[in-house]
Amino acid sequence: MSKVQFIRAPKGGQLAVLPRTEYEALVRAADREDRAQLRAVERRMKQTREQAIPFAAVEAALDGQPLVRAWRAWRAMSAAELATAAGISAGYLSQIETGKRTGTLRVLRAIAGVLEIELADLTGESFA
Repeated sequence: MSKVQFIRAPKGGQLAVLPRTEYEALVRAADREDRAQLRAVERRMKQTREQAIPFAAVEAALDGQPLVRAWRAWRAMSAAELATAAGISAGYLSQIETGKRTGTLRVLRAIAGVLEIELADLTGESFA
C-alpha cells in the first residue's frame, strides 16, 4: 500500500487521499466481507429453516428481476423439481423466472406453496 496523504477539509477535519486502485481494492474487500456476513446469516437461517428473505431475492428485487429463481435456489430445488411440484411445465417456469411471463395467481400461489413462502415474498411485496 502506498503512503496515504491527509489534507484539511474546508469545514474542518481531514480527508485521506489514496490512489484509485487502492480505494477500489478497499471497496472490493468491504463488499466481500459484507457478502460473507450475509451468506453466514443465510446458512444459519437455512439450518433452522427460519423464514427469512435470502440475499439473492433482495438483490433480484432491487434489480427489478423476478424472485422465483432466487427463492428456488434458496430452497436448493432444481427448476424441474419446482415445476413438477407446482404442476406446471419446466418451460412455463423458465418463462416466469426470466420475466417473459408473470404467471397466473393460481400458478404463483402453487409456486409459493412449494417453496414454503408467502405469495408476498414471491412478488416482492414483503420487501416494502
